[in-house]
Amino acid sequence: MDDFESSPATRADIRRLDDKIDRLDLKVDAGVRRLDDKIDRLDLKVDAGVRRLDDKIDSATARLAKEIVATQADVREIKATMATKTDVDRILAAVLHGRGEPGSARAL
Repeated sequence: MDDFESSPATRADIRRLDDKIDRLDLKVDAGVRRLDDKIDRLDLKVDAGVRRLDDKIDSATARLAKEIVATQADVREIKATMATKTDVDRILAAVLHGRGEPGSARAL
């Protein structure tokens, strides 16, 4: 027989090939299990990280909400006590015309 011809496979050849395929299947299955385990561990890490970020966002949101409420209260207080342009003009006119002398009816 020359190099390009082959002989028919024997039962022993087929058994050896079958055993080799079985061993490869076991290796592949073990590799898949290891990868599945790694993926599961990474999923747990990602979930924990997402929970931590959610907690930080919730905390920051609550803090910002409190600051907004406090700022709104400050703005309401400023608006309630703030002099209007008319008030300022009236006070300035009284000061300029009445010279702001105590007891003067024009002082305020």
